[in-house]
Amino acid sequence: MIKLSKRINDCAISETLRLDTLAKEMQSRGENIINLAAGQPDFETFLAVKKAVINAVGKGNNKYSAPAGMPLLKKAVIELIKRDYKIKYQLSEIIITNGAKQGLYGIFQVLLNPGDEVIVPVPAWVSYIEQVKLAGGKPVIINTTKDFHLDISAIKNSITNKTKLIVLNSPNNPTGAVYSRAELLALNKIIKHKNILVISDDPYRYILFDKKFYSFAQINKEQTIIVDSISKSHSVPGWRLGWAAGPAEIIKAMNKLQGQICGNVCNLAQMAGIKALSLPKKTINPWIKEYNKRRNYLITELSKIKELSFIVPEGAFYFFINIYKITKNSVAFCEQLLKKEKLVLVPGKAFGLDGFVRWSFAFSIKDLKEAIKRLNNFINKYGR
Repeated sequence: MIKLSKRINDCAISETLRLDTLAKEMQSRGENIINLAAGQPDFETFLAVKKAVINAVGKGNNKYSAPAGMPLLKKAVIELIKRDYKIKYQLSEIIITNGAKQGLYGIFQVLLNPGDEVIVPVPAWVSYIEQVKLAGGKPVIINTTKDFHLDISAIKNSITNKTKLIVLNSPNNPTGAVYSRAELLALNKIIKHKNILVISDDPYRYILFDKKFYSFAQINKEQTIIVDSISKSHSVPGWRLGWAAGPAEIIKAMNKLQGQICGNVCNLAQMAGIKALSLPKKTINPWIKEYNKRRNYLITELSKIKELSFIVPEGAFYFFINIYKITKNSVAFCEQLLKKEKLVLVPGKAFGLDGFVRWSFAFSIKDLKEAIKRLNNFINKYGR
């Protein structure tokens, strides 16, 4: 009998990927599924970015490149951060990664020793906690406020001499909360004289509706590691291209790790990234306008369902919906919803808060209308 490692046995499967995979299997059998589980834009990526990949293939970009990334792409990341964050970085402070997810994994692996603590405000993206555990760290789960913003007192009270990292994600997945500059300044007052680093996980920073984006790096660069990607901003999540920006010593360690686990990031994706990051920020304005249209539609329609409640998302493309009046068991709710109405939502339990579900609006109005219809059918038949 094959005996697997304890660390992988203790690792939970990604609930979003599990449901997405199940839905795709059902679709392959001809079932009419509305799959709102995956957090990926539905827009076609820009033609110029596609052409960059085609040109890269034609020019024979088929040799190994540096584990830390192509210098031209690293320079493009530096220029992007300078433009958007008003912060300067050096090449030694940038690493290109296989999506933001691998960037996060690398940070935890190079920084955490057994027993080191990582503060994670919940609801939180599904992989933070499992990645911390895989690195031998201890996730310290704290609640956010009622409107899903940072509870600064809770963070302060959770800090111990073992605290190594605090993970921030704004605009937030799954809640859509956008942290204010005042929140980040308050957090900085707590940690600026402590040996604690902040991960600023920023892939949704362009998708804003009511608020302005701030990164902790803009307040305290020395204690921040930025993680980002082109998945959401340029609608290429499957191309797996991200980056991390932070203290050179940490980036050097991540480079050493990356050299052993994957070598270089795909050259074609890197060439696409060089082109993508050269495009003006306003290029995605039509997408933001469409996201806002979808958000406003869902605000109206979800408000009509008296069994549900929600905080209006300030950014990203998710509603985090309270289903307490129906059930506190979000997993059972989502499983029955898929079985009965062929509609896929993600249980809040996966994000650390049961009794909620995540609804993505990175889908057409047509799909959202059908999803509302199916949700109403489900609640009318099984929730009342």
